[in-house]
Amino acid sequence: MPCRPYPRLKSGKFECDWDGLTVKGHSLADEWTIKYHLGMIVNHTPRGNISKRQPSERDLKKPKAWWEAQMVFYNLKKGSSISAMQDILRTAIATRALSVPESTRALEAKLKQEYIELSKKAADDNWSACTTDEERVNLDPERFLRETFDRKKAPPVDLYVIKGRQYLDRFGVHQAAEKLTLQTQSADAYDEEGKVWTRWVIVGRDSAQVYEHATWIEAEGRRRSYEKMEAQLKALKKQKAKRSGRDRDSDEENWEGRLSKRARPISTGDSDNEDSEEDHRTEEDDDEHSVSQSPEQRSDSDETSHSDLEDQEDDEEQEGDEPEYERDPKLKPVIARFRNALDVTGEWNMTAPGIASMWPHVSENMHLTIAMNKTKKGEQLFAQFNLGVVEGVMAFDTPPVPPTFESTFLWRGRENGEGKMRFSSYCCGKVTFEKETMTLKGVIAGACGTWKFSGERLAKSSLSGTALKDEYEGYNMEAYEREAEERWR
Repeated sequence: MPCRPYPRLKSGKFECDWDGLTVKGHSLADEWTIKYHLGMIVNHTPRGNISKRQPSERDLKKPKAWWEAQMVFYNLKKGSSISAMQDILRTAIATRALSVPESTRALEAKLKQEYIELSKKAADDNWSACTTDEERVNLDPERFLRETFDRKKAPPVDLYVIKGRQYLDRFGVHQAAEKLTLQTQSADAYDEEGKVWTRWVIVGRDSAQVYEHATWIEAEGRRRSYEKMEAQLKALKKQKAKRSGRDRDSDEENWEGRLSKRARPISTGDSDNEDSEEDHRTEEDDDEHSVSQSPEQRSDSDETSHSDLEDQEDDEEQEGDEPEYERDPKLKPVIARFRNALDVTGEWNMTAPGIASMWPHVSENMHLTIAMNKTKKGEQLFAQFNLGVVEGVMAFDTPPVPPTFESTFLWRGRENGEGKMRFSSYCCGKVTFEKETMTLKGVIAGACGTWKFSGERLAKSSLSGTALKDEYEGYNMEAYEREAEERWR
């Protein structure tokens, strides 16, 4: 079937397509359906009694065009109103005269066959007009995959990568592959031009081969992403170095100018007095010059210094986009009762600008849900999180207590791209809570880099801390090795 359906064929009051004849957009209804909408069907209970639940007036109601269509299909005289047409149909049913003419059946068969042939020809023409595989995939994914993976084709194709495009019908590709018993896997990476982050689709006969290639594409995408980020950082540092070099050169020129202005040759006698008087006059002139500056000149100098200050602040902010965090090896979880701890349990909305700029397609649903796990020994905070590139569970060393309300944590989870499990002492971070505004700021390491994040609490949560503890402990070496074995079977 072509991507754009062939126009319906018309013959008198009838129109025809793949599904057969229609009149004003309505198809033929059988006798039972007509009886139902005429209120002639009574519902019964399983025991044969009349049910209390009968069709409502709303269920029975049909538009006037529907009733007119049935009159045309059954070749009955058209009534002026719905009630008149209903009476005509009741009479036809009662006299057993309700039947579709053979001429109408023959017309339907003829038009339907003609429509199928014309549609097939239009589909072939559209297919022949395609010049690239991307166009063929979007036109008819099933036909493209059937022809690509045809076993009679030489050489046979076992794996095909559909390049990521913004207009790619990925759902249609997955559906077509499932119908043809092919394996599919999506992979997030840059497009072929390396400009837009998009989703590729890998199709093949063997699931392990498909998964391996999808993993490679995502790894290559991350590598290119890191290269872009490093290039941006190098350009930023180079720009900063040039700016600091210009400032240093200007400072040296000013310093040399001041030295040359104040330097005088050594002499004796009256010349010394004259020089001293001249120096005195020069200093006074300088003071008078500084005092006699116009307000506009002073404002210009103030604006220049202000712009320099803003540049310095921008540099500090840009340096802040490269957070560094290393966990103190002495830190360990403390399970106890902290009576003065701040209650931070609940759902938090999260933002991580650094991650969002690098991977915008995975940064729409960042969130954090903190819950308390209570035991006989004490309490410990756990948090379920999703920061786009990774998701998992945080285990806090201590809850936030005054005066800093700062907590450190370890985290375990998975990469959202490959689904690879992550757990180690490098997967760590810290977070500081603001008591008055119930907001937080923190840094997380081991999540495809080190990133800053912030958030605000939305509401309380009923999530179980025990469940989060079990999930956290489920990310371990045994589970990692088991998944690796299953992946390569």
